[in-house]
This record gives sequence, structure tokens and C-alpha cells, in this order.
Amino acid sequence: MSGKSELQQIIASRQTSKVLGDIDHPLKPSGLKKDKIDAWIEAAGNAPFHYQAERLHREKLTSQVPWRMYKLDADDCRELLSELKLSAPEAGKILNMLAACDALVLATWTPDQCSDDQLMFEGTERNMEHIAAASAAAQNLILLATESGYRTYWSSGGILRTPVIFDRFDIPLCEILLGAIFIYPDDVGTSEIKEGKLKDARGKLEDWSRWVSAST
Repeated sequence: MSGKSELQQIIASRQTSKVLGDIDHPLKPSGLKKDKIDAWIEAAGNAPFHYQAERLHREKLTSQVPWRMYKLDADDCRELLSELKLSAPEAGKILNMLAACDALVLATWTPDQCSDDQLMFEGTERNMEHIAAASAAAQNLILLATESGYRTYWSSGGILRTPVIFDRFDIPLCEILLGAIFIYPDDVGTSEIKEGKLKDARGKLEDWSRWVSAST
């Protein structure tokens, strides 16, 4: 026996996988259902948060949590691929990822102030807490997908973080994209898979943690 709990094993098995499909011959959806994704996201939403989202963020989606998640199933991902192939071929690898994924979740966080350019935000403790909380929810989602045998990739988003895409999906411009989470089936056929390069770069436990003592 490994001595690790089931949860520890799931966390250790999580692997960044950028799957690049053929944009002219996308993968057929594997059958991942919306209700399964919703179950993951509902559980992921048990992440801790310290401060509630400001009222300006609670008009369309009313929760006090400082994150929002916008969900696309495989069919919507392929439709978005078709649109971007024509309107934004410069989207690059995002197109290939849309050609292979079973789902895409655009995870945003809610800054305390609305920025006109959607790029900058005030560097406050509250905003730092909002980002941390949203990141915890996103990580929960990734681990739940991993537990179910799916590959995942947390992308910074590229074109998916632009006002054009936000408008396309009626996402308030006051929100900021934390990450575009691509969810892929385990079997991706002949699609290219690029695994994360930093998994083995974190070092040993003692390289990034140490016990401290309050005694003098």
C-alpha cells in the first residue's frame, strides 16, 4: 500500500495535459454530460472564501462567492471553434484545444472595482483573497475531473479573455478571467498531448516547506 489516502493519490495523479486536436477534423464528443459537469462544479464551489463579491457582480449571477464559472459542452466548443476559425485564426492553439475538449469552463473572479480595460485591478488584500478563493474553486474542479478519469488543462485563455468573447457569452466585462479550464476525455485518439513541464520542478517537500517554532 502506498500509505496515501484516495484524495492524496488523486492530487498526486493530477497532470497538466494540453490536448491539441485537428481543427479541421475535431474529435467526436465522448459523451460527458452537462449534469456531471454541474455536479463537479457544485462540489468545487465548496472552496473557502473570505470576502463576498461586491454588489455590482451580483446582478446576473447572484451568489456572494467571488468567482463565476461559464460552461460550454463539447458541441458549444466545436461551434466556437468554427466561429473563431473564420473570425480569429490568430487564436492559435486555443483552436486546437477547442477541437479536442469535452468541455470548457471559463472561470472568472470578481474584483472590487470595475476596470474599463479589464486588464488591471487594484492590488488590495480583498482582491488577493478573491483570486485565492477563485483559484481554490478552480483547483477543486480540476481534481474532480481527474478523479473521474478526464484530462485537464488550465489555460490563461488567450483570445478567450477578450471583450469579444465575454460579449459573445454575456459575461460581464467587470469580471476577470482566472483561467480557461479545458476538460478532455482520457482517449484523445491521435491528438497531440503536451504534458506540463513543471510537475517535477517543484522539488522535495523540504525544498518549499519547513516547520517553525514559536518557542524562544
